Amino acid sequence: MLKYAFDKRKLKGKFPEILAIGLAHGSDDQQAALLIYSLSRVDFTEEQIKEVVKELPLAIKEKVMSTYDLLIEKGIEKGKASVVANLLLDFGFNDEQAARASQTSIDFVRKVRTDLNKQKK
Repeated sequence: MLKYAFDKRKLKGKFPEILAIGLAHGSDDQQAALLIYSLSRVDFTEEQIKEVVKELPLAIKEKVMSTYDLLIEKGIEKGKASVVANLLLDFGFNDEQAARASQTSIDFVRKVRTDLNKQKK
């Protein structure tokens, strides 16, 4: 992976091979780190990732897709947290208003508010 990290053309060509080898060995944490780093370097669209994954062995395919789905969820959550923070800071919404406007739970809004308060300290 590191050999091709700065040559995206070669990396894209070697990507399935790198995943097949790298995800067949190591701990779950190491495999997740390899996958996350790899996906950040190749700049594939979701459709391109799915095409690459189709060619991988089933066990590796499942790891890739579950990690990819987790990354998507975390990205969505980060985006929602940003919206909630803006509602709280810029518009002075209370927790209930921010939850309703952002279509999130009050618990989520409270967590964002707590994180914002920690950042102020």
